[in-house]
Amino acid sequence: MEEDFVIRSELDGVVYKLNKLEGELVNNQAPIAIIGSNDFIIELSIDENDIVKIKIGQKVIIRMDSYKLRVFEANLISIDPMMNERTLSFTAEAQFSEAPPQLFPNLTAEANIIIQEKKNVLTIPRKYLINDSTVMLQGGKLVPIKIGLLDYSLVEVVGGINAQTKIELPEK
Repeated sequence: MEEDFVIRSELDGVVYKLNKLEGELVNNQAPIAIIGSNDFIIELSIDENDIVKIKIGQKVIIRMDSYKLRVFEANLISIDPMMNERTLSFTAEAQFSEAPPQLFPNLTAEANIIIQEKKNVLTIPRKYLINDSTVMLQGGKLVPIKIGLLDYSLVEVVGGINAQTKIELPEK
């Protein structure tokens, strides 16, 4: 009968945490252990303004605090169509194309879903942009520019300046 009390898994995986000690009483209400696999899924929160721009299969660029100098690629594998009413965001999942060497559950990451790609574009850091339409030239003169695509850190410049134009970071 001892065989009936030995816990075995039919799948390969990793034990992340044991919640009970040997000899402790267990029941079916409390988890005995936290287990998982090495195939991590990245859970993304997507703002309601952006949800219409994404679809399954799009490339995702991942940056993680635990791997500061590396960027990882993933692909969007699912999108939950129901909005979380508390956060006003949607949940999507991505899977690494090539996973980092070592991962742990609940690590934080910054993800950018690629919705459009352009080659040979002029970009500037977003912090150089004043009121989403102007930059400061070297010497302090303000010049309006026309912008294209943007993310949290970079802005595509479509017109108003060129690659030889010298700009300055505006004072806050």
